[in-house]
Amino acid sequence: MSVVLASVCCSISDLERLREMHRTLADVYQGMTVILPSDLDGREIRIIQNLPRVRTAFHRDHIRDGYLAVATSLDVPATHIHSCDLGHLLRWAASRPAEWRDVVSAIQGTDCLIIGRSENSSRAGEPAALETERVVNVVFSRLLGHSVDLCSGNRGLSRLAARYVLAHSRPWACEDAAWPILLYRAGFTIHHIFCDRLDPDTPSPLRHVTRSGSSTDRASAWDHESQHWVRKVREALDIVQDGLLALQQPLPTGLDESRPSLAQRRIRREAALPASLTPASDRGR
Repeated sequence: MSVVLASVCCSISDLERLREMHRTLADVYQGMTVILPSDLDGREIRIIQNLPRVRTAFHRDHIRDGYLAVATSLDVPATHIHSCDLGHLLRWAASRPAEWRDVVSAIQGTDCLIIGRSENSSRAGEPAALETERVVNVVFSRLLGHSVDLCSGNRGLSRLAARYVLAHSRPWACEDAAWPILLYRAGFTIHHIFCDRLDPDTPSPLRHVTRSGSSTDRASAWDHESQHWVRKVREALDIVQDGLLALQQPLPTGLDESRPSLAQRRIRREAALPASLTPASDRGR
């Protein structure tokens, strides 16, 4: 078995760090796909264009970067895909290499591995993300039958599962909840774990406004904070709506090569996660 990394780059500094950590990543991944911003110049692209096993593609309008990263990763002959933001992946691999390697290994034991944040890690996040993501997780934890953290942007997929979700989801829709729901309905195996090292969002600007700050500074910070809350609420609403659509949309009833056979489903259900990783249902939220 083998794993390809499907990642989205949001920072030029992440490209520099990818070059520095390339050998470490290449020891774990069969290949790496990086979706780049469409406005990069030639110098910035050259940072990674000659790295072995690294494929690049550019952001495209009306297609979510996560969808594009997974779709592009299918060009690599690997059995599984690890979908994760590039910046987060690099920090995680550097700070907790054993946990990162264990998770990549665990991806190969199931069709869909939902990689969430432990309670301690989640507690470090900023309030707007914590509260809005809590709504998403409560709704879909009930539907999936166990506690999950769907908003970490970190998941594993088998090649068959990736083909299935790409074929039956909209390229512009949020995949956070929709993909696990589609796979659950189709009979693919789904596992879930919580990790201690998943970076929270950037702290709220309100935390940096001192009591001695001017009223103008405080008003500006509150305005920024309120806009941030609005954005997070809208993001959560989009995730919930697209997840519920995946729950309701008709799925093919005839022969579909992207769905697992009954024998494949039975074999995959018998696959266990490595003992070093505790299932999410045993760790609590």
